[in-house]
Amino acid sequence: MINLNKIAEIKTGLVLSRKKVEAHSSSEHSYKIVSLKSFAEDTYYDDAFADEFISSEQINEDYKVSRGDVLLRLREPNFAVYIDKDYDDLIYTHL
Repeated sequence: MINLNKIAEIKTGLVLSRKKVEAHSSSEHSYKIVSLKSFAEDTYYDDAFADEFISSEQINEDYKVSRGDVLLRLREPNFAVYIDKDYDDLIYTHL
């Protein structure tokens, strides 16, 4: 048996409530987030389902998706989605 952490880098996503912009904030940063709707049976990410997220600060690069990433949905039903190309400012959440 092979442990996944021996062949892949495993990270958890961003908790959005910690970065959500407050009303009348002087600093706003717009991002797209991978939505639960993005997890479809064909296993490829479709950016048509991306939701917009306004953050109070710039999001660390560690939370942005990269080509070749595989994102796993943690709740039932469990699905995975493959990131097959580059997307600017697309982040993934802790879900």
